[in-house]
Amino acid sequence: MAAGVGQLIQNTDYNSIRATVVSVMGSNTNGYGQALASADVSVGNIISATSWLNLRTDLVKARQHQIGSSVGTTSTVDGRNLLVPASGALITEALRAQFASMAATVLANRYAVDSDNVGGQLSLETLVTGTRGTAWNATLTHTVTITGATGGDGSSSNLRYFFNAGGSLRVSASITTGSSKNNAWNTMFTQMGTFVMDRTTTTYTGTSAVSYNVGFETLTTTNQLIGEKSAPAGAYAENRYYIYAKKSADNTQIIFQIEFRDNDAGDPYFDEDVQPTLTSTVAQNRPSGSNVSVLTPTGSGSGL
Repeated sequence: MAAGVGQLIQNTDYNSIRATVVSVMGSNTNGYGQALASADVSVGNIISATSWLNLRTDLVKARQHQIGSSVGTTSTVDGRNLLVPASGALITEALRAQFASMAATVLANRYAVDSDNVGGQLSLETLVTGTRGTAWNATLTHTVTITGATGGDGSSSNLRYFFNAGGSLRVSASITTGSSKNNAWNTMFTQMGTFVMDRTTTTYTGTSAVSYNVGFETLTTTNQLIGEKSAPAGAYAENRYYIYAKKSADNTQIIFQIEFRDNDAGDPYFDEDVQPTLTSTVAQNRPSGSNVSVLTPTGSGSGL
């Protein structure tokens, strides 16, 4: 019997709503990898107020992660309110329908995070910092490996959960100013800002650079160029910055190859070294709030 006014709410009606929120919050290919408060109701068992309250907890956590704002408690069907079932109170068709609507909204916005820009759903954290403390020339390569955490259930899919829940990896660089060549590199880094790789694409935060439509889901086991920056016009215009990325076959690691190419040949007589100190940083914006929290990946680097 399908749910409706004048009909009993069956376990299949409740479980169907729960299955939708599990597909977003749970440990699956497109989920956030979170433990859920609710559980399926078996045939013949009463769907208690506690069951509805637990289901509400799961829906509210998912939705608050997506929008950042708190979910209200009214009967308005707007994706921002959800009734609070009370012990001993009548569970109405209106309540079931509102829960079903909220589940559909959560599913439709599964890859959104803090759309209201409230804050508190993500934490900006440094994973790897590489430093070159001596003068250099030609090409430096900073290789950084990001490894997803293994969960308490033995799952190795936490890197996937990280991106599903709106996490991103952030690659940037800085250099001490002083010499003309160092100043040119500094201008490059300032103009590009930070390269940000999320689930589907890579962008940059600065005023000028080139980024590519490559994210976690489209990485392969072969290096792909995800971002680059050219030096400004002038004596050091030949210099380049490149970021390549690939992932392991089991989706548990991302490997960045970050290249600083000092291609300048001398203007006109000799090519001076780049002076210390050069810093290359890979950071993360990790889903970490009270609604959704993903275990942090670890990072290691070499080459500078």
